[in-house]
Amino acid sequence: METKEWPLRPEDIDDPPNRDPPPRYAILVQVVGAEKLWAAEEGVVIPPKVVEGGPKNEEIAAKLPELGKEETLEAVPDTVEKSFSKVSVSFKFPGEPISEAGPEILGPVAPDPLPPPTDPPPVLTRDQEDDLSDSELPPPLPPPEPPVVKFSNIASKEFEVKSNYAMWHKLLQEQMEITVYWTSPSGAMTKPLGMVKLDLFPALALNGESDVLQVSGKLEKIPESLVVEEKGKGKKGKKEKDKDKDKEKEKEKDKDRAEKPEKADKKSKKKKKDASEEASLEETLPVLLEDAVLKFAVSTSEPFWSECNRLHGLVMEVSIKGVLNLPPKVAEFGSRVGKTEKSDKGEKVKGGKGEKGEKADKPEKPEKASKGSKGEKGDKGDPFSYLLVSNFPGFIGTYWWENLKGLLPEQRAELERIKLESGKVEKEEIKVPVPIIRDPEPEPEPGSQAACWKEVKKIINDNYEDEIKALLLEEEERKAQKEEERKMWELRERLLCCDKSITEEDEWEIFREKADEDPEPVVAQPTERLLIKWPDAPFPIIKRFLPGRGAIDMLSAIKMGSKFRGELARYLKPPTDLYDPSFEKYRGCFFLDLSGFLEEGVTCVDVEVPFEQFTLSGADHGITFCQAPPKPSGKKAPKVVEDDDPLPESVDPENVLPNNSWQVSKAVVLMQVRTNRPLQPVWKPPPQPDMTLEEVIPARKKAHTVYDAVKLATLNFGEFITIAADDLIDMYQELTNEKAHKEESEDDHSLSPKSSKRIETKGEIRKKMVRMLRKSGTWNDMMEEMKVRVLKVASEKFREKRRAALDVGKFEFCNDLYITLAEVIYNTLKELMIKKRENKEKEEMKDVDRLRILADEYEASEDYVNAYRCHQERLKGDNMKSADLWFEFGCFCMRVRPKDQGKAEECWREALTLDNRHLLSLQALGCLLWHRGYLTQAEVLLRSAADIHSMEEHISWVILSQIYAAQGKFDNERSSLRRAEKCYDLAKSYRTQYSAPHQLLSPLIRFPFSLGHLIHSSKKTSSVFIDAAAFLLDMHLPVEAHIVLKLDSDIYSCTLDNKWCGARACEMSGDLKGAESFIKEALTISKEHQVTWLLLGHLRYSYKPDFELPVPLQSSLWKGAIDAYAKYFKYHGVSEDMYQYVYLEVGRAYFKLGELDNARKSYLQGCTVKPTSPSFWLEAGITYYHMGDLKHAELALVEGNVLDVQNFQIWAYLTLVCLRMGRDEEAENSFQQSLKTNMDPDLLATIADHFCCVGNFRDGETAFTESLKLKESASVRFYRAEMYHKIGKLLLAKDDYNIVVKLPDVSPLDKSLSISRLTELHDVVKSPPINRYPQEPNYEV
Repeated sequence: METKEWPLRPEDIDDPPNRDPPPRYAILVQVVGAEKLWAAEEGVVIPPKVVEGGPKNEEIAAKLPELGKEETLEAVPDTVEKSFSKVSVSFKFPGEPISEAGPEILGPVAPDPLPPPTDPPPVLTRDQEDDLSDSELPPPLPPPEPPVVKFSNIASKEFEVKSNYAMWHKLLQEQMEITVYWTSPSGAMTKPLGMVKLDLFPALALNGESDVLQVSGKLEKIPESLVVEEKGKGKKGKKEKDKDKDKEKEKEKDKDRAEKPEKADKKSKKKKKDASEEASLEETLPVLLEDAVLKFAVSTSEPFWSECNRLHGLVMEVSIKGVLNLPPKVAEFGSRVGKTEKSDKGEKVKGGKGEKGEKADKPEKPEKASKGSKGEKGDKGDPFSYLLVSNFPGFIGTYWWENLKGLLPEQRAELERIKLESGKVEKEEIKVPVPIIRDPEPEPEPGSQAACWKEVKKIINDNYEDEIKALLLEEEERKAQKEEERKMWELRERLLCCDKSITEEDEWEIFREKADEDPEPVVAQPTERLLIKWPDAPFPIIKRFLPGRGAIDMLSAIKMGSKFRGELARYLKPPTDLYDPSFEKYRGCFFLDLSGFLEEGVTCVDVEVPFEQFTLSGADHGITFCQAPPKPSGKKAPKVVEDDDPLPESVDPENVLPNNSWQVSKAVVLMQVRTNRPLQPVWKPPPQPDMTLEEVIPARKKAHTVYDAVKLATLNFGEFITIAADDLIDMYQELTNEKAHKEESEDDHSLSPKSSKRIETKGEIRKKMVRMLRKSGTWNDMMEEMKVRVLKVASEKFREKRRAALDVGKFEFCNDLYITLAEVIYNTLKELMIKKRENKEKEEMKDVDRLRILADEYEASEDYVNAYRCHQERLKGDNMKSADLWFEFGCFCMRVRPKDQGKAEECWREALTLDNRHLLSLQALGCLLWHRGYLTQAEVLLRSAADIHSMEEHISWVILSQIYAAQGKFDNERSSLRRAEKCYDLAKSYRTQYSAPHQLLSPLIRFPFSLGHLIHSSKKTSSVFIDAAAFLLDMHLPVEAHIVLKLDSDIYSCTLDNKWCGARACEMSGDLKGAESFIKEALTISKEHQVTWLLLGHLRYSYKPDFELPVPLQSSLWKGAIDAYAKYFKYHGVSEDMYQYVYLEVGRAYFKLGELDNARKSYLQGCTVKPTSPSFWLEAGITYYHMGDLKHAELALVEGNVLDVQNFQIWAYLTLVCLRMGRDEEAENSFQQSLKTNMDPDLLATIADHFCCVGNFRDGETAFTESLKLKESASVRFYRAEMYHKIGKLLLAKDDYNIVVKLPDVSPLDKSLSISRLTELHDVVKSPPINRYPQEPNYEV
C-alpha cells in the first residue's frame, strides 16, 4: 500500500478533509472461474475436439475386441454429438432476498482434455516373471483419473449500497450466499448443485476500481432443507413434465406385472433398460468433488473507507466462555440439573421402542416451580436464568461513537453492548493432560562427547558429593522455611479476622499448635466443573468493527488503565409467581482489563475477570444494565425463593453488602478477546539512514584508546564494590549495635529473666545478615548489577586484545579477568577500610570540578563572561581530550544569552571526534541540527544514539520520531514512538538502587535550574515524552520541547511534570502568560508540591523581556517571587537536595525592593546551607556594605575571596570597603588585583569616582580608562574630563568634552556643561571647575 500523503494523528477524523462524497457506492462481484466441480463420466460429455485429436475409429475398434465394428463406430459419433450440461448462479446479498438464477450465465461445462496415452509396460510370461526378482519387475500402472469438469466464463452482479456503519456491520455479521445451479444437457432439469459463502467485509478496504480483491470459495453441498425449498420454487419444463407422466405409467405397469407372475416380454425389458440408461445419462445430478472451488473477483466503485480506517481499523471478537467458581446455592442447582438430565437420558436409552421410550417421546407437563412458601425446595430443576450485559470495548465514551450518525437508538444500544440472556448452569469436563512418558536415554557410544560429559559428571559427583548435597539441603531448607512462614502468616490473618478475642501474646502459641498438625490430605484432581453458559455452541461470539479513530482511542484508553464495565444478574424463569428477595445479592459487576493487547503482536487475550462490589461507576449515565424485577402485586404475600448461601467464617456479616455472593465465592467471567490485527504490531525498526556517522563526523585519530575503555569499565566496577561494601558495612553495624545493646541490657539487672536471651555470636549475626539480604531482594540486585559491570569489563578487555585472547584460549582469558577483578575488589576494600578507620575526609576537589562549580556560580549570578572563562580554563592541557568537558562547554554555550549555537555545535562535534559513541553529544548535536533544519544529519546522529542501547534509549527514539515526522516519514514516526514506549517501560522495570543514575541526573547536564534534575529528584516521570521534553529543555530548545509535549498532552496532560515542562518552555520563549497558565493548572492538580512553587518563583524572578518594565510591575514580580519561594520552603523544608540558589534569588529580590535586612538574612541562610559557595558570601558582603556595616562586609568578602580569587566583584568591593575605612594602601592593592580579572565597567566607574574623592587621581584615571575600554558611556567620559580639567590636563579634558557632546546617550546637563567647558578652554580662560571631588567623599553609590 502506498504511503499516505497526510499525517494520521489520534485527533484526525475518519474521512480526509475537504473530500466531496461520491454520488454512489457499488460492489461488483464476479465469478471468474472454477476448479474441479465434478468428475465427468466417460462417453457422456467428451468434447468433439478430444475425439478429433485422438485415434481413429478403426483403432478404437481394434482396441475393443469385445465390441463389434459397427457398434463402435455408432458409439463414438453418438458421444460426440451429445450436448453439454450448463451451470448458472444466483447471488444473495446480506439482508436482501435471493435472486433468480440466470440462464446459462456460466455457459456449457466441459471436462479437462484427456492426457496423452502412455505406452503400456511390456507383457511378461509367467516364466519371465519367475526369473525376475520383485525389485526388477515393472511397477503397475496407476488407475487412470477421470476427467474433471471446470469452466472459465465470467458471471457478475453489481450491488448498489450506502456507505455507513450499519452497512459495514451487516457485511461483518453476514456473508453473501452464491448458489450454483446445474442444468441437464437436455435443458429439462435445473437443480441446485452447491453453495459458496463469500465474505465481502474485506472488500470495504479496497481503494476504488483499480484495487481488486481475488478470493476463492469452497463449493459445498446445499443442506436438505434448502434443497426442498428450491424444489418447491423451481418450475418444470415441458420435457420434464412428459417424463414424469411416463414414469407414473411405468409404475402402474410394474404393479400389474407384480400381480401377474408371468414372464415379461424381452422387448419391454429392453425399452426399460434404454430409458433408464438415458435418464441416468441425461438427468442424474452430478456429485461434487471435495475440493470443488469457485474463484471470485470483488471490486468497488469508490473507496468505502478512509486512509485512517484502512490502516488502523480492526475487527474485534469477544467470546464469553462462562462464569466459573459459582456461589454454593448456584452450584447446587447446577448439580441437581445435571442429575435430572442423566436420569432422563438413561430412561430413554433403556426404553428403546417400548413403553418407556414412548413415554419419553411425549411432552411432559411442566412441574410447579415451588411447593409451599419456601420456594424451590420441591423443585428438581433450576428456576433461574442468568443475564450478562457488558460494554463492548471501544464504543461508549469515545469521540467517534458519540459523533456517529445514521443509527437508530435501538441499533446503537445493540452495537455498543454485549447482552447474553437465558444463561444456565451446566457441567463441563476438564481435560486432564496425559503425562508424556519419555523413553530412557540410550547409552552414549564410547569415546563420544556425550560419554566424556557423563564421565566428567560422575567424577564431579564422586569428589564433591558432600558439597552438592549440602547445597541442595540448604536450598530445600530455605524453601521449606519460606513456605512455613507464608502459611503461618495466612493463618494469622484468618485467626485475627475470625476471633477478635485473640491477643498478640497468644498468637505465636496458636501458630505453634497449628504448625504441628498433620498436613492436609492430597485431594484428587476434579474431572468436571460447574459453570454458567449461554445457549450458543460452543460459546457466544460477538463481533464488532472498530474504525481507525475508535481503535486509536481504545489503545489510548488501555494505556491509561481504563477498564470496560459489565454486569451479571440472576432472574427467575418466566412464567413464575415467585419473588426473589436475594436479587441484589446475585447482581455483580466486573471490569474487563485488556492490557494484554499492549504487548507486541498480540491478537488474542484470554482473561479471567473477577467480580467486584456492585457500583454504578463506569455505567452509562449512571444507569445499571440489569434492572431489578418488580415485586409481584396483590393482597397475598408472594412466594419467596429461599437462599441459604453460608458466608465464610473469615467474613464479617455486618460488613457484607447484599450483592457479594459472586465476590465472596471468587467467581470469574471467562472471556476471550480477539482482533484481526494486533493493536500493537510487531515492531519493525525504521530503515537505516542514507548517510553514515563517519560522513557527518569525519574520523580523526581518537584520543581515547580501547585501554581507556577498559580502565573506565574497571573504575565503574570498583565504584559498585564501594557502594555495595558501604551498604553491607552499614547493615553489619546495625546488627552489631543491636548485639551491643543486648549485652548492656544483660548487664543491667532491671530486666526480668523472661526477656533475657542468649548472646548471638558472629556466625549467627552473619547468617542473620544473609537472610535479611535474601529476603529483602538486595542480594539479587547486587548480583545482577555485578553481572552487568563484570560483563562490561570482559567485553572491553576482549575488544582490546581480541587476537591475543583467541590465541591463548578461553581459560587463560578468564583467568586473567578473574585476577583483574580480584585485584580491584581487594584494592577497593583496602582503601575503604583505611578511610573508615582513620575517618579521613574527602580528597581536595580537582581543579576541573572546582572550575565547574565556579562556572555555575557565575552563571547563577548571570555573569556569563566569567562563567565562559571558567569553562575555557577547564579545557587546558590533557583535558582537551575529554569528550565530557567539550559536551559541558557546548551546553553552556546554548544557555548563554544570547545563544551561541555555532560554538555549541563546534564543541559537540569535537566531543564526537574524540568519542563517536558519546551518547549525550550524539543526542545534543542531533537536537541542534533538527532545530537548524539539517534533518538528514540529525537522523543519522539520533539513530546512532539509539543503537547504543542505553538505559535511556527512549529519549533518542522520541526525538527521532519527530525528525521522521518533519521529513514526512510517518510510518517510521509511529515505529519510533512504539519503540520509545517499550524502552521506557523496560527501563522503569529494570532500574534498581544499584543501577546507574538516570541520564537527566547526570552531572554533565546539571546546571543552575536544570528541569530534568528537578523532576527526577522529586518523582518519576509519568510518560516517555516527559523525559524527552526535559532533555530538550535542558538543551534550551523550547520550540522542539513544545512539539514533543503535544504528543504527551492526549494521554498524560493532567500530570504535574507535563505542566512543569510546559511552563519552563514558555518561560524560555518569553511567554509569561503561557507559563503562568501552566503553573495555575499544576496548582489545581496539587497545591502542596514544592517544584510547582519553585517554578513559579523562578519564573517571576528571572522574567526579563526585551523592553523595560515599569517599576510597579517589576516590583510586583519580585514580591510574587518572594511569596512563591516562601511556599517552596514551607512544603520542602531545608535540606541538602533543595535548589541551592533559592536563597540567592530571594535575597536579590529583597535587595531590589530595598529590604536590605531581609536580603542579609536570606544570604546568611544560604551561607549556612552551602558554605563553600562564594556567591552567597559576596552578596552578603555587598548587603552589609550598603547597610554601612563595613566590618561584617569585609569579613564576608574575605571569606568569598578565599573561595574564588578570580572574582572581580569581590576585589572591587574590598577596594570600596578599604577606601571608606581609610586604608588607602590596601585599597590600592585590592584594585590592582581586580585589574587582573574580568572587569565590570559600571563597578570600575564607581571605584574611579571614590579614588578621585580621596585624591587618588592616578588610580582614578586608570579605573576610568579601563571602564571606557569595556563600555563607552557619556557620563563616565564626562567625569574623566572633569578629573583631567581639575588636575590640569586640559588637552585631554578638551578631547573628552568633544566626545561627550557627540555621544547619543549624553544627558542634557552633561552636554551643557561640556559645551561651557569647551568655550572656556577655547578662550583660554581658566575658570575654576566644579568641585566634584571635595575633601570629604560622598559615600553614596
